[in-house]
Amino acid sequence: MNDIGLLRRLCEFSALSGFEDQLITFLVGEMTRYADRVEVDGLGNVIAWLNASPADINLPDGGAQTAMLIAHMDEIGFVVRKVQDDGLLRLWRVGGIPEKVMAGQLVAVCPEGRDRLPGVIGGRSHHVIGDEEKYVVDKVVDVFVDVGLRNAAEVCAAGITVGTPVTWWPFYHVSSGRRVMSKALDNRLALYILLETLRAMSARRPATNLAFVATVHEEWSAWGSITGANSVRPDLAVVLDVAIASDMPGMDVLTEIKLDAGPVISTYMFHPRGPHMGTVPNPKLRRRLLRTAEEAGIACQLGTFYGGMTDSSTMQYSQQGVAVADVGIPARYTHYPVEVASLTDVEATARLVERFLTDLPAQLDLSRGS
Repeated sequence: MNDIGLLRRLCEFSALSGFEDQLITFLVGEMTRYADRVEVDGLGNVIAWLNASPADINLPDGGAQTAMLIAHMDEIGFVVRKVQDDGLLRLWRVGGIPEKVMAGQLVAVCPEGRDRLPGVIGGRSHHVIGDEEKYVVDKVVDVFVDVGLRNAAEVCAAGITVGTPVTWWPFYHVSSGRRVMSKALDNRLALYILLETLRAMSARRPATNLAFVATVHEEWSAWGSITGANSVRPDLAVVLDVAIASDMPGMDVLTEIKLDAGPVISTYMFHPRGPHMGTVPNPKLRRRLLRTAEEAGIACQLGTFYGGMTDSSTMQYSQQGVAVADVGIPARYTHYPVEVASLTDVEATARLVERFLTDLPAQLDLSRGS
């Protein structure tokens, strides 16, 4: 990896779904250094293009295909739904935050056009609650944020209003075991790999047109990638996201995904709640990813995911259908205030993606039924 400091900078952004503007501006600046052109679509997706070589563009039968590499930029959090007279803030969730981790957490309250403010999700002091209350999880409608201001007038003067975004407070640490700990590793790990791959691929002219797309709105609805796909009109897409690591107590019965064991090639995912969506990857694309890993000597893992989805789950239905596959970076404690992953896995995933894109021919048969 060329610039591991870039990962820290990405993790320190507060970029709640729908409020990604500061990160969008940063990404445009980074991508412009390497891409042939960079554009931002109407929803906020940032699209960086590397054009195929002139010889491949002018091939018969339509010329070079277009491959799309995707990583969402947004993160989970809250929005302020009410400012109380006493200066405390009430919240709604944005994305899948587990309610059991909220109490006592430090959060970043992000008034528009101003520096973010620290706040704490408060609750009744331990010394005054009964035994039965100690084991009750507060619901999001009952919790509040204390930003240290005394009344609603002071909150208003600080720029905090109904609708102000709130994220976990930034924290970043790399252990001696090369484990990275931070908020929003879902999905800044993948976003980092996207940028590093763009940098690496810019040094050569690919056989395929490449679109590197940092999407918005994934944690809120996973529909942001559709506008990106409609702009790019890809022939194939690889989605980068985290994969749920199960090498911890209480999780080892679910899958065999582990930290330090390499990138995860998804074979199946399904979200049983809400939109009832998921992804079964294009079989030819999945097999090509696995063959690339084998030829490059990159250890990888096969994974399934029941209980969630990625950008692939929606954008595969754009246009006349897009061949998609998911590559995941194993991560623990996803959607918690601090997540944990392995830099070894990040490096291996980056190598796999770069090799995969480098080896793509100008035209690849991904048709079904053959």
